[in-house]
Amino acid sequence: MSLRIDTPDDEVLEPAHLLMVVVTNHSTQLPAAECRECSLPELMLLEAIARHDGRPVSTLVAETAARAGVDPDTLHAFVEDLRKASVVRPTTGGTTTAPAPAAPATSPGAAGDPDTRYVLLSPLLFAVTGSGFEEHDAQGDVRVRLDATELVAARTFLDEVPLGKAYARQAKALGELALDRAAFDGLVARLLDAGFLRPFDPTDLAFRRGATRRKAIQAWETNGRAAVSAAIARSNERLDAVERERRARTGVARPKVLPGFMQPTAWRMPPLALGMIMAYAMEHDDGALQELYDFRPDWILTKAKVDEYSAEPGVYLFSSYLWSGDRNLAMSAHAKARNPWNVTIHGGPQVPKYEGDVVAYFAANPHVDIAVRNEGEITAAEILAALAPQIGKGPVDLSVLADVAGLSYRDGDGVVRTADRERLAGLDVVPSPYLTGLFDTFAEGWRELIEESAGTDRFVTNLPAAIIETNRGCPYGCTFCDWGSATLSRIRQFSIDRVFAELDWCAQHGVHAIALADANFGIFARDVDITKKIAELKRSHGHPNHVGTNYAKNSVKHLRQIVETLADVDILSYGLLSLQSMDADTLGVINRSNIKLEKYEELSKEFRHADLPLYVDLMMGLPGQTMPAFARDLQECINREVHAKVFPTILLVNSPMNEPNYRELHGIVTEPGKRVLEAGSFTHDEYEAMLQLRRTFMVLEKYGVLRFVARYVRHETGLPEIEFFTGLVDAAQDHPDRWPLISFAVGDLFRFMVPPVSWKLFLAEVRRYVVEVLDVADDTALDTVLEVQEALLPTRGRHFPDTRALAHDFAAWHDAMLDAKYDGHLDDWPGVVPHLRTYGPGSLTVEDPRNVSLYELGVNIEEDPFDSWDLHSPVSRAVAAQG
Repeated sequence: MSLRIDTPDDEVLEPAHLLMVVVTNHSTQLPAAECRECSLPELMLLEAIARHDGRPVSTLVAETAARAGVDPDTLHAFVEDLRKASVVRPTTGGTTTAPAPAAPATSPGAAGDPDTRYVLLSPLLFAVTGSGFEEHDAQGDVRVRLDATELVAARTFLDEVPLGKAYARQAKALGELALDRAAFDGLVARLLDAGFLRPFDPTDLAFRRGATRRKAIQAWETNGRAAVSAAIARSNERLDAVERERRARTGVARPKVLPGFMQPTAWRMPPLALGMIMAYAMEHDDGALQELYDFRPDWILTKAKVDEYSAEPGVYLFSSYLWSGDRNLAMSAHAKARNPWNVTIHGGPQVPKYEGDVVAYFAANPHVDIAVRNEGEITAAEILAALAPQIGKGPVDLSVLADVAGLSYRDGDGVVRTADRERLAGLDVVPSPYLTGLFDTFAEGWRELIEESAGTDRFVTNLPAAIIETNRGCPYGCTFCDWGSATLSRIRQFSIDRVFAELDWCAQHGVHAIALADANFGIFARDVDITKKIAELKRSHGHPNHVGTNYAKNSVKHLRQIVETLADVDILSYGLLSLQSMDADTLGVINRSNIKLEKYEELSKEFRHADLPLYVDLMMGLPGQTMPAFARDLQECINREVHAKVFPTILLVNSPMNEPNYRELHGIVTEPGKRVLEAGSFTHDEYEAMLQLRRTFMVLEKYGVLRFVARYVRHETGLPEIEFFTGLVDAAQDHPDRWPLISFAVGDLFRFMVPPVSWKLFLAEVRRYVVEVLDVADDTALDTVLEVQEALLPTRGRHFPDTRALAHDFAAWHDAMLDAKYDGHLDDWPGVVPHLRTYGPGSLTVEDPRNVSLYELGVNIEEDPFDSWDLHSPVSRAVAAQG
């Protein structure tokens, strides 16, 4: 049976606008058709349509189907998809006579040894023209031209593969259309010359975005997990020997207490929460529980280990976060299935505290026995003490927990909730798992891994990290956060000697990054001393290389010393302000209005004083937020010239935002643990509009694709940068045929992060937009800003330093703009700064010390919120270098 095709047989089609295909590690995609993946026959047909030689579509389909050996109906269906997506249209008249594709360049020995391994850098974007699939350089000149079969053949190098194997792969994939050896060698030569194909070097960061890098990282993770697991196994052997001797002596078998640590990267960051729970339980009541239980710090739990341990009933402790909750529940279910007498205890931020959610949690997870609220150290110890007489002797009667505060437990068909527990007054009552040796197996495994990797080609990445808690408590109750609601009280401190000792442990064991788990680091004078201690350790041990924390929100008294101390030893290279929103109505709804915005201004001055880049955390989708308010938040970041990290709001299960009355009052529509997609202040459609604006902002402003053009347009027209960006989106959506490269930039660039054919061609289209739509003068000042904008965007194959002669001194104009902003003219600087055309000639030198042009194209913009495309120049922003 044949498909019904609506396209007339004699209809001649042409591209509705410039066609592009993107080669990624996963597929060859046509962005203009909702990122449709294209097969080889479809690529061949695209090539034929782009040739636009006046022949009807039926002829092109028939010829292509015959060449590729496919059913013509599949290609007719492809044409219909293109028509519906407005990618092609009936011809408007005339044809093009396309030049023949350039003959593949060959050179003696270009292919090299068949065992030489190569990798194709991706993504790559090709313009589909009458001459084939063309990749352009920054100036818009064709750098490499391929036909459809060559394009598919090139894909065989997306994985790290020897040359000979790649040739065999393409022969198998292309069949009768496969390249012969000479043509294949010529293709390799052209790809090498263009810089797209590179000999594989496992230490070359150019591969860090590709499949090869991911495989190498996976191997490193596997090796790391194996090294720490081996250290844990040796520890278990020693503990097994102790337990056998004890059983022989007493005749009593102690049930095991096991931490359920389910992070896939568990080998490189010890679980502080579980460690503190285990450490406290082992010393509770002068060590009485160690007489009753066999505590096993087996930090990397697997199903195989659970199977082994479940021969005898035990107790499993799970501490669940947003990223680990589902894995913990799966392992908990497995433990219960292996032995129904196992007892499972769950705590952490992802275990609910609100009564209705608790009941639903137990109903959805019949394997959960006990759920702990808030601080868990004392609660867990008291649970173990109460259950000790029963563990291992049959089904456990949980009613003995009725007097243990701070938990809920299963009771027949219902759930019992006990009284709330008072918070710990003195934190040092909880022993340190670092200092008691509970985490020594991590250090042992890390040491072996690094020693084994020395002199090899393994990627030494994702190095050891540790969490250090210097205090607990947050005086704020921001509704989106479960931190303040979980610890809302006076801030309690661990002793300074303990903190210093834990930092010593980290430095001695090569910990690369330390996360200070404080809600407001810098609020106490002693935080300066802690910072100085970290700096001393960096000088003496070479570690740590990075420290992350949350800075005090309402106090800047000690911040300058902290920032300068860390910056002096290259630990800190940026400032970070947790702003969330600057809209008064939104701040009121999320209970953050008690944090004064002027404090953030003081904080920003401290970071500017230290000559460090400043980053700001914003949230999208907060209750009380509107689309205009979100746009204003982004504009305020532009006005202040700060890097904005914009995060979607997630409804945390224990946050005040998830409290039933609050959810009802503010119309929050989502499930706990999911994004807030709708609230009383915005509809789902408005959320999608905010999401589009966020993507546009990240590409055009944060990554800098049109940052300088936007400043110039504002100066010339008064149009705020955010309105300039949204105008581009509207124009691209309304007339993609008129603005094809702008359409790609605002619609698809965030997916692929490669130049839209070429920056020169893209900016030529932007020039046309600002002149024709915004009535910006088409003069030497516009020439200057477009030249600067193009010079500051990365392209593979560029050479640095790159100096551009300019009709006007852009750097001087840019400095004048910044001076005006820092002098209080955040909004009205266009009325203070002289126009660019009034400046005399100048020049701009651009360098690329971070190798952005090689390493950062194709970056996943969600992967690293600190990342950007900022090259180095007198007008570029400083960016974080995170150790």
